[in-house]
Amino acid sequence: MTADRTRSDKISSLEKLFDMPVIDRMVAICGTSNAENVLRSYDYFLTKLEDEGIRSHLKSLDREGRKDPIFRELKNEGHHFTRELLKLFEQTFDTTHPIRRAIIF
Repeated sequence: MTADRTRSDKISSLEKLFDMPVIDRMVAICGTSNAENVLRSYDYFLTKLEDEGIRSHLKSLDREGRKDPIFRELKNEGHHFTRELLKLFEQTFDTTHPIRRAIIF
């Protein structure tokens, strides 16, 4: 977000961004409509984990419980979330943006 800005502008921009919660920062940088799929996936995951029954069920699983349908559903949603984050990153920062070299090497 701060590439090609002056030092003082970078500091000012970063202070504003880092004062925001992570989700708000992501929306400020990427745009609400662009972040929609990421936010939907994140909300789905949090809603499931908010359910005490689901949390208790997951806590009760041992290593062999990886085939459990609830575990699989949330694990798959986690993979979906990761793919949506990567897609959002790629939509926001073109291939020549310096952050690409810093993050994806």
